[in-house]
Amino acid sequence: MKLAVIADIHGNAPALEAVLDAPVMSEADTVVCLGDIVGALGSPGTCVSLVRQNADHVVHGNHDSRVFDNRKFLPKRDVDVFEYELIKERLSAANRTWLQDRPVIDKIMNGTVLAHCQPTPDRATGVGGEPGAYPGSFEEITDSVDDETKIVLLGHTHCQHAEVVGSDDQPLLVCNPGAVGLPVRVDGNGDAGLARYAVVETDTMEWALRSVQYDATNVVEFLRANGSPLGIATEH
Repeated sequence: MKLAVIADIHGNAPALEAVLDAPVMSEADTVVCLGDIVGALGSPGTCVSLVRQNADHVVHGNHDSRVFDNRKFLPKRDVDVFEYELIKERLSAANRTWLQDRPVIDKIMNGTVLAHCQPTPDRATGVGGEPGAYPGSFEEITDSVDDETKIVLLGHTHCQHAEVVGSDDQPLLVCNPGAVGLPVRVDGNGDAGLARYAVVETDTMEWALRSVQYDATNVVEFLRANGSPLGIATEH
């Protein structure tokens, strides 16, 4: 089973559209999204609608949960206040309800577990400030899953990385597809951004870490017009 894996879109519609247009998306058996669909990059409603249309399995992340009716989120930093108000303004009631109905963990085919931050219910979303799984700490994930789990897919850190950990008798593939939308990476060629994702074969535990360029002009202009350099970075 070939999975196309996306995460950490943060309201960046041009980046998400570029990833969804990649040929592998039509070749994949299943598309999964690991949360943080909404964010401060201008188009939270569009991104939720696109994920609803294209992803077969979706879990929610800490940024998604900020707009839940049952969550008391009191933003303090200016960037958090901006994001909170933007999402309230640009997310329809239907998309808000759909987002709230997403699980924190999803167990799908071939022993594959999806979560945003960590593969346990109490730490899955990262809402409480739990640390994500960074390269170098993937081995610790083996203590959080049962013997039937073969693959763990996580987002949150924005660090694109995949590694087989555990033992020869009980291997575990841990994969972070990287962030689709944040940071908005400008590579020196105008406003060409870079959106990251991954492809995972559940039968063989093989993976490919991929990226695609997109036109980041509108996102960069939106951030600058609103006085925030959030997510703008350069890589040459």
